[in-house]
Amino acid sequence: MSTHGTGHASGDGTYRIIDEGPQQVANRKRAPWSPRALFFGTWFLFVFSGNGAPFGLFFSALNWARLGHASKRLPWIGLSVALLALTPGLLVLREHNGVPSLEIVRAIKAVATFGLAFRVLMEQRPVYEEHVASGGPVAKPWALWLVIFAFGVLMFWAEVQKKNDEMRQSTSNQAARRATKKAQ
Repeated sequence: MSTHGTGHASGDGTYRIIDEGPQQVANRKRAPWSPRALFFGTWFLFVFSGNGAPFGLFFSALNWARLGHASKRLPWIGLSVALLALTPGLLVLREHNGVPSLEIVRAIKAVATFGLAFRVLMEQRPVYEEHVASGGPVAKPWALWLVIFAFGVLMFWAEVQKKNDEMRQSTSNQAARRATKKAQ
């Protein structure tokens, strides 16, 4: 039996590439990214935007498909969407109740980002290394980094725009209060 292929869970919960010869592995349309590049890319997005985990998980889900484990990507995409939905929820909770503070939200997100990125790194590394050892193609990290950098810049720009809108709103509220005081 060959140790190359589309990936099936063994009894111990690990994933192995089986049922494909070296030619099928080499002929995959999309080469996988290094799990290490995904780990650092997730942290880069977190530093740029404070929201790296959902996007890092999305890219790792794509990487599972590139490694030949299409079924493994669905839980990671679901978790990515859940984290995207959770972030505004925490911020709304903070605004209405004053709890948790912004620092606590940021700490929760940092721990979640590190934990999830590390888990992806540890899960994908053995499969990726086996893929490389069997002669499979490897994607250049510059393409991944270019996409991650573009996402980071876009999210940073959105944060700047949000802060500018808040400042404009605050300035217009102050002007309205001054006008009300003059009218009295």
